[in-house]
Amino acid sequence: MDTYRNITKDAFLPGRVTPSGAIAQDVLLFDNYGAINPLQSFFNATSIGLFQMTVFFLMQGEAQFRINGEDVMMNGGQALTTLPDTEMLFLSASPDHKYLLFVIYPELLRKTYNDIYLNYDKTTFGKGYMIASCSEEEMSLYQILYIELKKECLRPEYEYKMIAVRSYLNALLINNLNLYNIADSIDVDPHSRQYDVYQKFLNELNKHAKTERTVKFYADQLHISPKYLSFVSLQYSNKNASQWISEYVVHNARILMGTHHMSASETSNMLNFPTLNSFNRFFKRVTGQSPKDFIRSLKQQQ
Repeated sequence: MDTYRNITKDAFLPGRVTPSGAIAQDVLLFDNYGAINPLQSFFNATSIGLFQMTVFFLMQGEAQFRINGEDVMMNGGQALTTLPDTEMLFLSASPDHKYLLFVIYPELLRKTYNDIYLNYDKTTFGKGYMIASCSEEEMSLYQILYIELKKECLRPEYEYKMIAVRSYLNALLINNLNLYNIADSIDVDPHSRQYDVYQKFLNELNKHAKTERTVKFYADQLHISPKYLSFVSLQYSNKNASQWISEYVVHNARILMGTHHMSASETSNMLNFPTLNSFNRFFKRVTGQSPKDFIRSLKQQQ
């Protein structure tokens, strides 16, 4: 469709894939219930970097992926969610597989999470993804959300179109959090200043954790003191700001070494460490193993 514009480094470029429904730079929908599989070109190709969030429902059949260097097998009735900055390779699928795929761009993702007073956290997803089995009722609900959102995407522009789109995505993300048992159980006042600071801190981490590791940097971004930032972080997550930063940096380091096959030295440079030794000490302190041992363990798994 003509509103689907070229975006630099976007794996879902026009010409390579044709979405079943789309709103440019906000959301893409794919399914293979027609005669053509729009994602066929991805299978057995090269690993692709996804800066969007994806929510993939395998309605029937089997499919296999490699996500951040780990092979993942899916069966019909399962859901797979990946967070931004995930590397994925589509390995194979059974002839009878049927799927629904939501692709949500970062800015709309941030707005949608804010709508429901939540924030996504890469470290909650461990390796950048989560997979779970759905009941028939849950799968039917996701199918209804997909159909309604697809209708909305294909409608001509009108004043309240994005409000309607975000309402469907709100329902999708709320049900997704419940599916993976990671719904935020904290009783919060969504209008409190502290909760606003906590949300903005996680947003800044998603943007800057590849290069910035000091609490002062994030506190400065939010125009507050480092002490207050850590206090707020502990209030809502039982982790201080420094712990959050360390977990995000390690998450990025694992992707660089595991998926991009970078050496410890290259990873150290990419993550803005002053020396290789300082990166080695940091990684071992947080994970309990050296980068060298981490890379060796990955090779043994392959």
